[in-house]
Amino acid sequence: MTNPKIEKVKANIAKTKAIIADYQVKLKDLERQKIQLENDEIVALFRRENLNEDEFAAILRSGKKEHTEVGGQAQGASGVKTDELISASSVKPAENSDRGKEENFGDNA
Repeated sequence: MTNPKIEKVKANIAKTKAIIADYQVKLKDLERQKIQLENDEIVALFRRENLNEDEFAAILRSGKKEHTEVGGQAQGASGVKTDELISASSVKPAENSDRGKEENFGDNA
């Protein structure tokens, strides 16, 4: 004969594990969405500034090496303000016909 209290706790454990598994799936999807949105912001900035891949890579490298405070705003050695990189979500892709096309950034395939 089994104790009904133990069975009830076991059922609650199984239910809780199922809920946790669902939330882990949801969390993974939300993290994927966040990364995609961040990547979209970077591409928008890339296009807005009409940079080629080498110029953009140089900006990213120089920003890692040195940051200074200019006029109350963080600014990397490249002169690109940090908040410009962060606020790229309000930027639409460049209208320039040569640079507004879909490109594979970093993919040589």
